[in-house]
Amino acid sequence: MGHRTRQAVIGIVCVVAITVAASVMHFYGSRIRATTWHLQHGDFAIVAGYRIRVPNGWFVEQSSAEEAHWWDAETGDSIWFRTYRKSPHFTLDFWNSVETRMAQPDDAIVGRLELRVAGEPFLCLERDLAENLPPSASRDGSRHTVHLASVDCASTGRLDATFFGGMHSAPRRDFQEFYALLATIQKQ
Repeated sequence: MGHRTRQAVIGIVCVVAITVAASVMHFYGSRIRATTWHLQHGDFAIVAGYRIRVPNGWFVEQSSAEEAHWWDAETGDSIWFRTYRKSPHFTLDFWNSVETRMAQPDDAIVGRLELRVAGEPFLCLERDLAENLPPSASRDGSRHTVHLASVDCASTGRLDATFFGGMHSAPRRDFQEFYALLATIQKQ
């Protein structure tokens, strides 16, 4: 095999290898990231003294000790955990009344749940943001509504959480996996 032929074969092999690697990262990048995260960190992350479970298939991006984002590699769902000092006059009733008054018709509060997380009272407001997509965003040229589900949770303690459930063609009402994750949170 001549020198030029060998260079051409090496060039083709490199192009194929780069194409395969790019395809694998495109289709499996988030799953690889989740697996790598668990191998490096285990099954928990700490946010401001709260120990929070990271389910299999999820990974965490932590920008500071006070906040972090959990990402589901399979669905794209995410949870934002954050902490900050609240006024001693802060109450969940006040927060609920403000959020209820500020709610827009297209971002309706569709459910409320009171629970205790790490010994602290939490109030979670389930929302359904309905967005009408333009006909150009549809395969058949008609208007479609997408639903962006979320759950916004406040506590009387420092930790708050927001779940973002991605886009769906129908309203989403099942948040049990999110609530089950909240139930595992422990103060350190």
